[in-house]
Formats: sequence, C-alpha cells, structure tokens
Amino acid sequence: MKYVIFKRKELIVPVITSEMATHSDLKLEGFEPVSAGFIYMPKGLIIIDNRGSESLGLKPNKELDEKYITKMVLDLPASTFLDFNNEYSNTDAKMTKRQQQVAASMVIYNLITQWEDLETQKR
Repeated sequence: MKYVIFKRKELIVPVITSEMATHSDLKLEGFEPVSAGFIYMPKGLIIIDNRGSESLGLKPNKELDEKYITKMVLDLPASTFLDFNNEYSNTDAKMTKRQQQVAASMVIYNLITQWEDLETQKR
C-alpha cells in the first residue's frame, strides 16, 4: 500500500491507499504533504519501506511515519495527531529520546494487542 502524511499547522493526517493510486493523487484541501512512501502490514505489523514518492518528490520519514500511522491504526484520539514539536518541519532531524520512547511504546502496544487478538482467535 502507499501512504502520504499530510500536515496543516500542528495537525498530522496519515492517508493510506492502494498501490494502484499515485501518491500525487492523494490530496487534502488546506494540507501539505510532508512525507510519503510505501507501507506493508503483514499480520498487523506496520513496516515502512525505504522507497519514497516519485510523484510528490518526498521520502519517507520512517520513524515519524510509523508513529503516526500506528496511532491511526489504533484509532487513537485526534489530540494525539498534534505536532506541537514541529517534528515534520525538518524531516532530516533525529527524533529526541522521548520521541523514540513514545514511538517504541506505540509499536510494543500494537504488537501486544495483535498477539492478544491472535491468542483469542485460537480459543
């Protein structure tokens, strides 16, 4: 699948679509695309590919993209999609230690939830 991360002021909106669409086909009025790439979700895992979007001329920001896509998949409240630290303003910037901890926590939570779902299905 393909994805684009859009931003307007502090609000981050990830959008995922099939590989049949081009990244540049995805548009949200008033939002600017800040990151784009390819995503795979085998058995609920979120894997961001290294490839970016040729049509938008954007590369993925793997850590941040995974963080916001995980929030979307977990259906977390809209307040968690606010980027007050302006993380996407400099996509070459490293994540702070706290941001790395939050992103890692989201991934761990996602994995535990998926494991619990699989265990429930086995019963």
